[in-house]
Amino acid sequence: MPHSLDRLEQRLQRSLQRYQAGSEAQPGLCLPSFTKLAQQNELLAVRFAGSKQTEPPRQQQLQALGRLAAPASELFSRDWWLISWALNDDRDGLGAVLDDETLYRRVHAYFSARIAEADLGRRMWFGLSSSYLSYAATPPEENPRWCQLAALVLKGFDLLAAQSRHPRDWMQVVNRHRDLFGPQAGQQLAQAMCQGQGQELEQLQKHLLIPPQSWLWSRIIEARLAWVCEQSDEVFPQHLPSMLTLAKNPVHTDLILKELLSRYARSRQRDQPEPSLQSLSLAQWGSPQLESKRRRWGINVDEDVCRMVMRWFAQQDLEHFFSLLQKGRGVDQARLNYWRRFVGQMAYTRVVLGTQAMDNYSTDFVEFREKNKGRFASLAGGVAEDNAFMMQIGDYYFVEFSRTGNACYYYSSKELPFEPSARELHLSRELKRTGSSKFNHMSDWQHKTDRLLAQLGIYPDDYSGSRETRFTPAVEDKRGWPEQRQQPVITQPDTRLREQQAIELLQQHGVKVTVVDHRYQGGALWLEVAQETSQLTPRMQALGFHYKFSRGYWMQ
Repeated sequence: MPHSLDRLEQRLQRSLQRYQAGSEAQPGLCLPSFTKLAQQNELLAVRFAGSKQTEPPRQQQLQALGRLAAPASELFSRDWWLISWALNDDRDGLGAVLDDETLYRRVHAYFSARIAEADLGRRMWFGLSSSYLSYAATPPEENPRWCQLAALVLKGFDLLAAQSRHPRDWMQVVNRHRDLFGPQAGQQLAQAMCQGQGQELEQLQKHLLIPPQSWLWSRIIEARLAWVCEQSDEVFPQHLPSMLTLAKNPVHTDLILKELLSRYARSRQRDQPEPSLQSLSLAQWGSPQLESKRRRWGINVDEDVCRMVMRWFAQQDLEHFFSLLQKGRGVDQARLNYWRRFVGQMAYTRVVLGTQAMDNYSTDFVEFREKNKGRFASLAGGVAEDNAFMMQIGDYYFVEFSRTGNACYYYSSKELPFEPSARELHLSRELKRTGSSKFNHMSDWQHKTDRLLAQLGIYPDDYSGSRETRFTPAVEDKRGWPEQRQQPVITQPDTRLREQQAIELLQQHGVKVTVVDHRYQGGALWLEVAQETSQLTPRMQALGFHYKFSRGYWMQ
């Protein structure tokens, strides 16, 4: 703002302060709203500060372009002003002026002459800069006419700056970013963004029109993505909010999501759902658990990334079902902990809401339905408190129910009595079909279910033993189960393998084994034996087990 306007503003502020001091003595005195004065202030700011110009109507631009293409048409100053804004318009399929050598030669000659005569004008310069920045093809340097336009815009800027007695705000900002019109266009701004100087871009956007499809956005986003993805696992998540803000540009949403998800999949935090990434990817590409959306995911990310996000959905669905949707709102920790062991293999999960959950408008239920739009189904039949949860593991679908006392039903994916993606599913006719396979949750059900799942070829995520191994009655397992402890035992794959090999070795020699696992209490894993096995001790020691007389073998 010019110095004279600054002085005027200061005088007005002093007057207002005196008025406010007087109004305190007269409470009934009100200062009127100077609406028209505020409007005039905005107009003056545009006129004297030279802020961002408004693009003229497209129809007028098209008419001017039509006259440009007509051989005998005479063009006036207003026509050239309209044309300056429209060099990238495809003219309803006829192609852009920047892609037409003949038309652009005429345009370049006219504006070069105006600059040579020191008669360009600010309005025309803003039009030319807008056409330059709105070019979408990348890399733009491959178009020689775009390079010529860059030089033209820079010459025009230097002319306007030289003619200005008082540097305008926009001139100072553009002058800081002269590289935008050179061979390394956009690199300086991209580097500033990487260093956390986002205000530079904000200042530039305040004065220049940078449309979403601009080559400049591509430069900034690609450089910023490369820098962010090079950061450590600890630093990388800190930059997600700013990158997801850039992802609001629809032209680059897919690229940003692809790179961020791929980098997150390589981090140590990959098993921890990242809500912002998950939410945006769901909105942009749909659920990766749906076959109809899997192709869209496959185009953008590899299979490992897809599995990571599927695991996020499965994990959250489990948490919601066994906590939010339980009768009495208690957490069914036993079932939750049991199925957590298979979450990495769940290719599909879906919560089926009964009428009570569908009509519940408490904050947590509303939030659940909002975040999972299109991912849950409604439950028909049964009572209002009923809810169901389906999960696909391997070649089988398992269906759990929220009310206690219900068995878990399971079906081969080749003989499903229902469509998993249906918007409504019936309790008794589809999910709890008479005669279907099922198991209950009573009396050591976890161990029994492990044996059942092993017969179906399904093992916990961290299982590393032979997939052909079957549980046999010769092994009596007395391990603690989720409802008996706060946290499940987590063992390394090598330990699990040696444990399984030790059990198989003893069984091969006809030894009855009882497994007693106290590791969750800080103790040891015991393989208790009731007969002499000293001849096997060296081989058991090679697997990491120690022998104690009259009890058996143990390892930490």
